[in-house]
Amino acid sequence: MSSIIEFDGAKLIEKSLGAMPDQVDRAVRFAIKKTIKTTAKNIEKDIVNEYRLPSSFKEKRVKSSSRGLKGDVWVGGYSIAAWKLGTQRQTKKGVKAGRYLFRGGFMATMDNKHTHGFRRKKTTTRYTANRPRTSIPNLGIEHLKIELPKIEKIVRRHEIAAQKELETLFAQELQSLQQGNVLR
Repeated sequence: MSSIIEFDGAKLIEKSLGAMPDQVDRAVRFAIKKTIKTTAKNIEKDIVNEYRLPSSFKEKRVKSSSRGLKGDVWVGGYSIAAWKLGTQRQTKKGVKAGRYLFRGGFMATMDNKHTHGFRRKKTTTRYTANRPRTSIPNLGIEHLKIELPKIEKIVRRHEIAAQKELETLFAQELQSLQQGNVLR
């Protein structure tokens, strides 16, 4: 799961019909780049604070790009393996990794000598000939990981603010270019 915020400079150009084309183009590019940079930074901060993640996750979760009069901010919503959250320790209740406790988890050494946290998969219900419904445990194991369901909400919360910031920066940059000053 991932989320994308898109910025389109064509809407801004329509609002500034009285300015010279090169000034408008330059103002749109500047406003989009600046908005993308600040939006990505704010989203990164919120994700790290919301899920209490190490700061090293900032660069891997949010990517931004601008191409001409368009730009976007991509936010990855895929799950995070427990071993990436910090040192894993076996406790009586389960496995602790970073600030997270995975109840019912256990530590196991794999063939390549790495030790990771695992959890038994849920039981499955199967139909057999003798009994109409039995619960047979599935003995498979899965890596411990945390899901990130709130990322979509975080992105939507920043999307409206980013559009307003884009319009404000565009107006400021266009005004300074028309007066002969350059903000950069």
